[in-house]
Amino acid sequence: MVFIKSLQNKYSKLEHKLFVISMILLNIYLWICNFEGVYGIPHIAKYLLSIYILGSFLYYSCKNWVIPQILGIDRLALWLFVTWSILLLIGSFRTDIFYIQEIFGGRYYFIPFLLPLFFLFTQNELYFFKLLLRYTFILTFFAVAIQLYSLIFKRGIESWYDQYTLIMTFDLATPLLLFVSHLYKKRSVTILAIIYYLNTIFLSALWGRRGWFLANLLLFILFIIIRIKSDSVHPFRKFKIAFIFSLSALTLVALSPLYVNKLYIFERGIDKSGWEDSRGKVVEDFFEDFKSQKDWLLGRGLNGTVLRTILKDGDQARFVEIGYLNILLKGGLLFLIPMLTLFLRSSYLGFFKTNNDLTKGLAAVIILQVAEMFTFGMADFSPRYILVCIATAACYNRHLRSISNKRLMIILNK
Repeated sequence: MVFIKSLQNKYSKLEHKLFVISMILLNIYLWICNFEGVYGIPHIAKYLLSIYILGSFLYYSCKNWVIPQILGIDRLALWLFVTWSILLLIGSFRTDIFYIQEIFGGRYYFIPFLLPLFFLFTQNELYFFKLLLRYTFILTFFAVAIQLYSLIFKRGIESWYDQYTLIMTFDLATPLLLFVSHLYKKRSVTILAIIYYLNTIFLSALWGRRGWFLANLLLFILFIIIRIKSDSVHPFRKFKIAFIFSLSALTLVALSPLYVNKLYIFERGIDKSGWEDSRGKVVEDFFEDFKSQKDWLLGRGLNGTVLRTILKDGDQARFVEIGYLNILLKGGLLFLIPMLTLFLRSSYLGFFKTNNDLTKGLAAVIILQVAEMFTFGMADFSPRYILVCIATAACYNRHLRSISNKRLMIILNK
């Protein structure tokens, strides 16, 4: 009996490890999608990798399937979200060969509406999060090395997207790593995570990526809040954290006249006029075309299009690069409202109705997604969005919220 139980535990750990490795492979898949034309990578490589990753995710989810023990408005939102997602997926069916190619090769098309149906019903053990954070820590070393290379040798904005894509290839779950880094005995975890995000903030400012810049500022604010509220951080360290970041903010404000003209983000502008220059026409086109009650309630489906006058190849597109508008285009308010209800309710439970900082970190990951959907934050086939779905299910998990920081620290440092 003991041997069988030990064998089951080893098999379970192997499942978690294979799942985390599949998340790493997903980043490689995204890199291939961006550079297959540059390096002559055969298209079949992307499709085969996508099929393997998707199959791995679905297998893992089925092995750890559980119906969330939620009631009331949460339960209603969950089943409305599931039902409407299934109808959208069925309604997307087309008979052309490009439909299959788009399913496995489209980052924003089909899979982002399929995977939440599985991950919202997947129960992740603490061992999974331990593995996820361990691999994230290792990969972050490579991400920081690429950031430093970009800061030293690739400061121009011409190749910013290539550099950004390469950095994100080694970004697995860095927001969560930063949020829970104080639970590790090794100070190197906190130091590495902070260095990564300080570099990220500077690069986003250097490249003029306003949404990315603001999202990472919000991330640091959430990081400070979790640290200050944590019962695992000494009061003096809480004071020191608040003092250091307050002093850093004042220093940046004082020195801003020296670099304001050197960072592209200030040249583009982060005020209302800057937003209107880059996204104003997109929003204007959307609301000009998206008028009927049916559109707002039901959306236009996964194959639906909307007016896009800024495109060179036509005035219609099947996407809007703003998270909220893209969800409205695809599924209308019947999709957006249940999704936001699940996100906001789970983040509330994970942040305020918990005994540990892991679920607070997961709640913060969800809050970041909700905030980023104002600027970009599109649902996509990526580790970051999968983490949001996993975080939503985890924050609803009463057992996970009941675990103490003390026990969590023992498991993470074991």
